[in-house]
Amino acid sequence: MSDPDPKFAVLLHASGLSLVDPEREQPSGGGAYVWRGVRAKEPGKAFEEAKALLLEEEPFLEEISNAPEEIRFQAEEIHRLEEDAELEEADSDYLFYTEED
Repeated sequence: MSDPDPKFAVLLHASGLSLVDPEREQPSGGGAYVWRGVRAKEPGKAFEEAKALLLEEEPFLEEISNAPEEIRFQAEEIHRLEEDAELEEADSDYLFYTEED
């Protein structure tokens, strides 16, 4: 039996978002930051896992009008977690921002 993959906390930055704004007739340009806890073999894979996880989250998808392939993702930070850490403890709420014209 092999050891489980290490745990990581990944701070994702999603940019190039078209944010749904019920008070405006047009979407607002912006982005979002969010932490996600994942298991992966190495930090690069942790970034990919966190990104895939975010793109499956209905609350996130309801806030944007982009197709997933239009979103630019960057890992702002990646930290290895202790093995006894709970992955959910690394998760945060979304922090959305809009870009000023």
